Amino acid sequence: MKLLKKITSRLYLYLLWLVLSTMIWSWIFALIGDTSTYKKITIYVDSQTCADLELTLALEEDLPEGIRMIKVHPFSYVVFDEPAMLESDIFLIRESEIDNYLESLYPITEVSQWYAGKETCVRDGEVYGVRIYDAQTGEGCLQSYITYEDEDYYLVFVKGSKHIGNQNGSRGDALAFEIAERLLTMQ
Repeated sequence: MKLLKKITSRLYLYLLWLVLSTMIWSWIFALIGDTSTYKKITIYVDSQTCADLELTLALEEDLPEGIRMIKVHPFSYVVFDEPAMLESDIFLIRESEIDNYLESLYPITEVSQWYAGKETCVRDGEVYGVRIYDAQTGEGCLQSYITYEDEDYYLVFVKGSKHIGNQNGSRGDALAFEIAERLLTMQ
């Protein structure tokens, strides 16, 4: 009985150690399982239903040189951490939301070779994105990964991306465009 009383009297210390240990090990595993933004391409999808893990695995089957991982997340993943989202590379976004993020998007007008012949999103004379889903016809790419709502969706690039080449003063690799081309061919 004394042993039980002794244990329960120090229960708060044991719980504190459990919480601290969990936090430390979670931090260690996050460091091991993640990489810098220069070696990772991050894609955010503006959809309630997105098979983000499956899309991540499909994109990681053939990683571009210099990239260690690709992460795909729904917008809800960063509800309270918008700055992290604005340092990503690509958004798959509803047309009605483009104006809300326009200051954070990179106009791709001068990088026209990869989207030639595709429907684009134009704001103020600048091309900001390529349509990936047409709500009127119900046709588009990535339909086995994303459940689209009843409006057009566009693939757009984030101004803070580290992978849009010399366009924004980043490293110089244009790997986000390479991934975008792959996304446009996926069903």
